[in-house]
Amino acid sequence: MAGSAKKAKLREQAAVHRLQRRLEKTLGPRAKGSYVAVDRETGAYFVAKTLRLLMGKILATRPLEQESDFAFLRLGYPVAFHMRQR
Repeated sequence: MAGSAKKAKLREQAAVHRLQRRLEKTLGPRAKGSYVAVDRETGAYFVAKTLRLLMGKILATRPLEQESDFAFLRLGYPVAFHMRQR
């Protein structure tokens, strides 16, 4: 990855984590465990208690044929989910 692309990716990750901290503070302890999807292009975000509800919110606002790029977070946790291939 080129230097400028790597710096842009790090800036994006920092912005997503700032949003996560802001949401945790704004929504308070009752939101711990909620899932967040952040549109990487617009910064718009969706919050829901389950991944199924979160995906429903995303799909209700975006046509399937529209290309989207989201970062997924889980409030109160360092990551939303882990994936492992065996």
